[in-house]
Amino acid sequence: MAFDYDLRRIKTKGQLLTYIGLEEYFFDKALDFSVTEYEARMAEYSNKTDIGSLFLPLFWKHEIPKRNPKRGNRVVWEADSHINNALKGLARRLTLFFGTVIPDFPHPQNCGYVRGRNIRENAQFHIGAKFLVKADIEDYFPSISFERVSKFLENLGVNAGIARQISNFLCIDGKLPLGLPTSPIIANAISHLMDFNLNSLAQTHGSVYSRYADDLTFSSDDTLPSEDDISKVVEHHGFALAADKTRHSKRGQNHYVTGLSVSESDAPHVPRRMKRSLRQELHFSKKYGLNDHLGHLGLRGQPERQSYINHVDGRVKYIAFHEPGLAATIVPLWQSILEESGEGPSFKPKNQNRVPFQFYVDETEFTLDGVKYLALGMSASQHQDHLNDTTQNLWEDYLANPWSDGALDQIYAKGMHFTDTTEDLRRTYLSALQPLPFNGYIVFGKLTSDYQETYLTLLKFILRRRLMAAESRAAHFYFEQTSKVSKDSLTRTVNAVWQELRNENNRRPEYVVTEIVDKKYFGIAVPDFMLAVFRRYLTTTPSEKDYRRKANMFEMMRDKIRLIVNADTGEEFGRRNQLANPNIEDL
Repeated sequence: MAFDYDLRRIKTKGQLLTYIGLEEYFFDKALDFSVTEYEARMAEYSNKTDIGSLFLPLFWKHEIPKRNPKRGNRVVWEADSHINNALKGLARRLTLFFGTVIPDFPHPQNCGYVRGRNIRENAQFHIGAKFLVKADIEDYFPSISFERVSKFLENLGVNAGIARQISNFLCIDGKLPLGLPTSPIIANAISHLMDFNLNSLAQTHGSVYSRYADDLTFSSDDTLPSEDDISKVVEHHGFALAADKTRHSKRGQNHYVTGLSVSESDAPHVPRRMKRSLRQELHFSKKYGLNDHLGHLGLRGQPERQSYINHVDGRVKYIAFHEPGLAATIVPLWQSILEESGEGPSFKPKNQNRVPFQFYVDETEFTLDGVKYLALGMSASQHQDHLNDTTQNLWEDYLANPWSDGALDQIYAKGMHFTDTTEDLRRTYLSALQPLPFNGYIVFGKLTSDYQETYLTLLKFILRRRLMAAESRAAHFYFEQTSKVSKDSLTRTVNAVWQELRNENNRRPEYVVTEIVDKKYFGIAVPDFMLAVFRRYLTTTPSEKDYRRKANMFEMMRDKIRLIVNADTGEEFGRRNQLANPNIEDL
């Protein structure tokens, strides 16, 4: 089933908050964010050491040196985790909206920040071409102003007041910032007509055009557009080419597109010098042992050694992805080097001073195509009291309302559980959950005859990454009570994974705690509802009268459930690879 998330229907601030999935408090704070005040507070904070001076802004500024030092630094903004999660959900919804109202969006020659496209797809357009011209757009994201975003949305039919509010939310200091999840989507939409015009320019010269973010590439075996012609089109659409960054090349020279060589006509390739360098590193690491090789390089301190291992591991993965023919050789070789040395990629904890995380875990069983499955749902939050209060208040209000229907005695006795609630209460609670600060995770697999073993296998499947992401003072795990799984087994499993991360000196919370809670505990309501809408969505069919309602309820939670894993196949579903029920998807 398709959801277009039509922003043109939004007329009030309350409707906009529902569309974004964010509470008004956080939305208003984001709109009021001042770069000047932020920089003043950061300067003040850097001169203090007492805990009372702690400053926690909604956005963090990072300055990254550009490749050419003369060009200064690139400013990248990082949002607070709760704001960032809302922006990720908003990015998905805006992508669906733009795909509905903008013809042929995203443009087929646009490969940047588009699902299913990447730097390899971008380079693929130009393989074997005799001539290349490459140009960069100057300050691509920051050159898009708040006024430009707002006007663009208005031209699509969005209410003027709503366009200004959401544009303010998407911009920092009146500009589209680099680093926020929504910026690429907005930039691609605003650049859509430019892509058409640049592609037309290329076609008039018998050449090929593609764009990856701010990188423009034209290729041909004959003539190419001039830099002046390219610049005129770019300027017509409110951008400018970066001075002295336009490059021409021909086959036999440094013939690269987004970092990949396009000299050969079969496929894009990783530059030979990078492959040669990696082969040399792997050869010496295998011949003399990784530890001796690191010593020979003068890397004797643990931080430097670990940084080198992480770097090589990243290069192996990069080359293996772009050169499938080499993957069968270099990946097993690198793995054997790591196993023989007892080393591995690792990232030292840096943020163990953060507020503790609380995880609530529930389980459910369901049958799909005649096969019985077990699924675990896990909610993660650093604001659990807020979630619990919201759940309790809604539960109490429903019970106190003389016109509430349903099994009120059951709801009172068991708390907020999906199976005991009415459809009205379910939708009300799901609506209340949307803007709240938590992330959800689901893992499922075939249920074997050993229930506890299946449960623990599923838990271990997602536990490592969750503990790494929960780098903080502590992680508290609360499991719903079940006679089928012992507390000791849960405690051992959580502790074992945490200890493994500790032995690796990897990212992790400072310590972990495991507790069992009964079904009435309000924190359990979140994973309980997540699992219920997931189960109903996955198993529904068009023959059921309420299949649309089940699909809608899952869609309400889709952006809160960050990851769904099929433990049997290893397949992962998220915002980029969305879970779909094929029985109803095209209806």
